[in-house]
Amino acid sequence: MSVIRSSGCLRSALVLLALWSCGSGQSNVLGDAGSQDVRPDESGVSDTGAADSSEFLGQDTHNDSSPTDQRVLPFEFVRNDKSDPIESQALEQFSSRYGQFLTQVGYFSYLLRSSHGVAASTGFRDYAVWWSDVDAVKNGDVVSFVHKELQDAGGHNILVPTAKILGTALAASLAYEIPEATALAASYCKGVSAMMKGMVRDAEDPIEYLMARNIIAFNHDYVTHDGKKKTIDYSNWFYDYTRWNCQRFKYANNPYWGEVWVTNVRSKDDVGYLFRSVGIMKHAVAESKSAEIRDSCSETLELLQKFAADIVEHDYYIRTKDAQAQPFIYSKWPKPDGIRESQDLDNFVTFDPLFPEAECNNKQAANFIGFGKAGEHQCGDGGPNLWERVSLENNYPNIGFFRAFHLAHLFEALLAGDWELAKRLLEGNVRRMNEDMTYDWSKLAISGDRWHADMAPALVRAAAQGYPLSGDEVRLIHKYFQRSMDELEQWQYWDLWSDLVADGTYDYLPPRSKTGQSGDAEYWVSVTEVGLLLEYCWSPWKNPAGQAPVDCDALQGAM
Repeated sequence: MSVIRSSGCLRSALVLLALWSCGSGQSNVLGDAGSQDVRPDESGVSDTGAADSSEFLGQDTHNDSSPTDQRVLPFEFVRNDKSDPIESQALEQFSSRYGQFLTQVGYFSYLLRSSHGVAASTGFRDYAVWWSDVDAVKNGDVVSFVHKELQDAGGHNILVPTAKILGTALAASLAYEIPEATALAASYCKGVSAMMKGMVRDAEDPIEYLMARNIIAFNHDYVTHDGKKKTIDYSNWFYDYTRWNCQRFKYANNPYWGEVWVTNVRSKDDVGYLFRSVGIMKHAVAESKSAEIRDSCSETLELLQKFAADIVEHDYYIRTKDAQAQPFIYSKWPKPDGIRESQDLDNFVTFDPLFPEAECNNKQAANFIGFGKAGEHQCGDGGPNLWERVSLENNYPNIGFFRAFHLAHLFEALLAGDWELAKRLLEGNVRRMNEDMTYDWSKLAISGDRWHADMAPALVRAAAQGYPLSGDEVRLIHKYFQRSMDELEQWQYWDLWSDLVADGTYDYLPPRSKTGQSGDAEYWVSVTEVGLLLEYCWSPWKNPAGQAPVDCDALQGAM
């Protein structure tokens, strides 16, 4: 995140803030289609007693296996909605189209084919994540996923889309028992774990829960779940570097994969999405019929619990490791000449002197996940504060991070059965979304269409956690998800192995915008989020006081 540019009433605060800168379906249904340590003598965190699968869920989670029953929020939460309700016929038509779209494109098979890490056929621990900065190169019946030749960069925030896809895959597995979604979810839980286990230098390194930005293992070939030949080529990222927000270096004797290249310094940008995914993982470990999901995600939860506890125990700093596996705090490490400083990329406290408890949701989510209870922080309703708006005006993506930490905090309150806290946080989320629906985005370096296209999935996530959608909000959701379906149905590369795709180099990620007839860019929901309505249908926290964004029975019938 970064908080340097703004105007108007915020300008005076920014005189001081400018001193800081910072980081940045069933198998034939949804399957195939056509080195200074702040505390150098501490080697770990206190034993906080990670729960077994029977203890991951708190009070009265009122779950069963049906995706279309009336599982709802266990308390009343109502807002004043003066907008017109969605007609039932329109909702049913949208939902049927949505189910047909996911089936037509083979959504979960596509995600499985497009993800990678290390394949099980290598004999090493398998895992997968959703990468950035990668080309897909087709040559005959083989598609190679080649990490691009870049200067001191590559895959820095891959856990944002990875966490988004993980939540959707877990929900689809729990609700519909889709084999491809189950395989994807298990593989992604292993992927999150790999970002911690990959930052273990050797058998003598005792700390397995500090998190890398990414790890780069070894080149290999394998056959995908649907029998397609695939090559992973990491070669362009086999070198070391140091820059303002991270370092890359080699561990020659990692206990799990042998030689690995580690990009250290897990910035907080991805952590909110990861923390929110913890809530769904807890449900999955307790409820999934898949032993692979229960086993892989249980390990991930235990590691994330220790990761969160470490953040709390180190005054809300996210520790990392150096090339010698020594834990340290990157923002406090003196940078070499020519590399700028950044004080807040790895912590939740930099701005407290100016804006007390500016990142309170972050802190409380870490306390809940790390220790099973809230810390001594006063978050109010958890809604947007002045610091968030200052930060947003400097760096638009921050809006997603704030929403994610808020929902992570809320999810933990729901799982703990703390209904009073959950109500307060829902009130804050109503305030947040009300402000966001009417926000003056002209102050941002993005268009209003981009702003609203990003709001659509944010609203769906909120609705999956008890937020009562208004009729107008559902219309916004439908506008941008419908546009996604219209545009992505025409994309030709859902299956790069198809005989209809010529040899060549491709971006395996479909576009999410185009130039419209007016000359302005038109946006839609990204492929990493377009499956999100399945999460709403699974959710045990739906609010009957709000408008449903999807008819879950019609959706299931269309699949």
